[in-house]
Amino acid sequence: MKTTRTTKKCPICGTAFTPKTINSRYCSEQCSKKAYKRKVTEEKRQQELDTIAASVPGDRPYISVPEAIAIYGVAKSTTVTKHIRKYGIPMRHQGNSIYVPKTEIDKLYK
Repeated sequence: MKTTRTTKKCPICGTAFTPKTINSRYCSEQCSKKAYKRKVTEEKRQQELDTIAASVPGDRPYISVPEAIAIYGVAKSTTVTKHIRKYGIPMRHQGNSIYVPKTEIDKLYK
């Protein structure tokens, strides 16, 4: 019985490779390490966002942009600020932070 080897595409660098085992996902150890570092970084970022979201009291009328990112799962702060400007949401500046009404952000992202 003849076995044929299939090729896979590495999700990190995009090169085609012949896997050494059935479970091989990456073309090299270097790509495997990059993937691991990305995974750890993303888990750490998600943990930080969860901590921020948990620390926001539910009855507070205004929230900051980083808190909105953590609560609603928006990718970037620039996305939130663009939406604030685009939809004319009233904002309050306090130091270097921007605070917006929680009810308005709820309408926008829920």
